Amino acid sequence: MIRNVIRFFQICLLLIFIINKSSFALSVKTHEILNEHIANNGFDDFSLNDYLNDNLGFLDGVKELVKGRVSGVVLTKEENKPVFEWIMDGGLHEDKPRHDIIPYIGRSINHFHDPLNDTGLTKLLGISSTIWMMLPVNEQEVFLFESFSWWDTREYLYNALTSKSLSFRAHNFSAMFRGLGHLMHLVQDASVPSHARLDVHYFNEYEGWVESQEDKILSYNNNKPILFKGDVIENPTSFIDTNQYDYDNPDRNVELTTRIDIGLSEYTSANFFSNDTITNSEYPYPLISNITKTGRKEYTANGIFYSETFDREYYVKNSHGETNKGAGYLLAAVDYYDYYRKKASLKQKGITPGLDSNVFEDYAKLLIPRAIGYSAGLLKHFFRGSLDFEHEVDSGSITITNKSDKDGMNGVFTLYYDADDGTRQPVEGGSWTLSLGAGSASNALNFTEPTNIDDSKRFILVFKGQLGNEPDAVVGKVISSTWQKAVYEGFEYFVTSSNSAEWAPGCQAICETLYPTSTDSRIDTCNSDAAFFSFGCMQGVVPDVVDVNSNTINYGSGVCQNIGGCSTSNTWQNNVWTCSCSFGPALTP
Repeated sequence: MIRNVIRFFQICLLLIFIINKSSFALSVKTHEILNEHIANNGFDDFSLNDYLNDNLGFLDGVKELVKGRVSGVVLTKEENKPVFEWIMDGGLHEDKPRHDIIPYIGRSINHFHDPLNDTGLTKLLGISSTIWMMLPVNEQEVFLFESFSWWDTREYLYNALTSKSLSFRAHNFSAMFRGLGHLMHLVQDASVPSHARLDVHYFNEYEGWVESQEDKILSYNNNKPILFKGDVIENPTSFIDTNQYDYDNPDRNVELTTRIDIGLSEYTSANFFSNDTITNSEYPYPLISNITKTGRKEYTANGIFYSETFDREYYVKNSHGETNKGAGYLLAAVDYYDYYRKKASLKQKGITPGLDSNVFEDYAKLLIPRAIGYSAGLLKHFFRGSLDFEHEVDSGSITITNKSDKDGMNGVFTLYYDADDGTRQPVEGGSWTLSLGAGSASNALNFTEPTNIDDSKRFILVFKGQLGNEPDAVVGKVISSTWQKAVYEGFEYFVTSSNSAEWAPGCQAICETLYPTSTDSRIDTCNSDAAFFSFGCMQGVVPDVVDVNSNTINYGSGVCQNIGGCSTSNTWQNNVWTCSCSFGPALTP
């Protein structure tokens, strides 16, 4: 009840101040563009596509279709879309919740963080984005909000790995990917000056200008994202604020803000203006008195009845923090109203510094690379845990390895399996409390082999516990114990003794590259069962015969390998000696 009363007052305040969407964030389209770019590309030696493929059984990586349930204003519905689109959805709906008839209210007031005061937009009853992103499970559910904090997103991953029902697991996977999109949105908002300086302003702001540059947003990154490189990430809020830039010694601390171990809000607040904080003494930097002026630069003024280009004078920032590698960048127009003074005889004492499109473009070239790099870093941080385990078929024991680069794991490791009735179940005797340092392996761990496992022999190992500094972290590994992994001429393939097979990482992409529009009956399509064996992912060669109906593939003599269900023979067929391999249909992800 108290939360709903607070929400009511929040709405009233927002309507009184008549604040539109540009007051609160980069546009939702901007967040979608950034999230899509990050999800589909690798950054800092991390590829979400490869991680999902190698660890969670997503054979198509970020293009894997996931069916999720989403709640609208009236009804809950199902949507089936690729992983990267769920992440884009999170970027969109952090500003425009599906439940809200009036967008840009409620969640958006919690997207501000002032690193100097360590606070959020309290004047509109908001909380800091660093608090908002770390609220406990379900605590963001105010007035029909869905909850997508860091801990909610961890919980979605746990449910996605362990829940009995396939449909419920899929729903939780979609919620997890949406949650990541929501969290990335919060990091990206820390690159907006008004968000890092608590400035609710709705005319001529940076975020509105970026929205108008939709087709150019990624070009400001220039394929060189600025990656966060803190030695120790205490928790995900470090991407926003590391508590290094503060009031204690601003002259010294401002020089820290150019480093890559500094929070994004610290960098933004210390080096960039928002409209109403150019002369605000609460923010010691940037400081116009320390800034040099430049010769005038061409600017186009657009009014209702006119459009005219003229030269405008600017302040160039080349000291005290960011200097654009010594080249400087436009910080503010010296007199925003100089054109109107000349043309309309505007009588106003003194000069009025201001921000315009020339300034915003210089801002974007410095802020967008950090928005991309830091939010990509949060995605990597979420998936930094990595597991592997070895299990011989019907052996009743496994050995677990912590493959994480830096972080130890101290908690509960539980083994699940997919049963022949379609449910996911815990393995009897398959739960162990362990402490494994990075790179270390356990002793052999015994359990009771399930008798009702499905044909895929699929096991799922789930860790929940302390991962480095983070409590209640979740890490998963999906594997089929019948897989035998081999390499032939540089290509990996999986073949199973149960006459099934799956793509090895990257193989489907290779197939689609080699045969983008193939009409060769031997190849069929890269999505067919036959395609698993029709090129190097199986044996490094194209087979002589592919019979899709009987799932039989014949390979030329001399390339046959005695693996899985494959056996050599001396059959003369199609003018070559062949060997035959007979397999069943491909496994379902």
